[in-house]
Amino acid sequence: MPFIPSIITVSRVFLTPVIAYLWMNHFVFTGAAVFIFAAWTDWLDGIVARALKAESDFGAFIDGAADKIMILSLLWVAEYYYHPRLTGQVFLLLLLL
Repeated sequence: MPFIPSIITVSRVFLTPVIAYLWMNHFVFTGAAVFIFAAWTDWLDGIVARALKAESDFGAFIDGAADKIMILSLLWVAEYYYHPRLTGQVFLLLLLL
């Protein structure tokens, strides 16, 4: 069962395009609810990993990567929604971070 926390973390990566789609199509409250669920999985995978004593280097890496993927993607969506002419420049800046 040591793979359960990693599955929870990877689910956060798969929820990112769902949230982005919902926000871009003006389902903001639904997107916010899915975002809150994804944020909850960030907390949950750490609790489960410690409870199962399943902490790993891969889990630590994928957890940080999932956080960055979700936040940067949603920042890009928010920027596109409010300032569509600047999207390319902001996307390049986010890639540098």
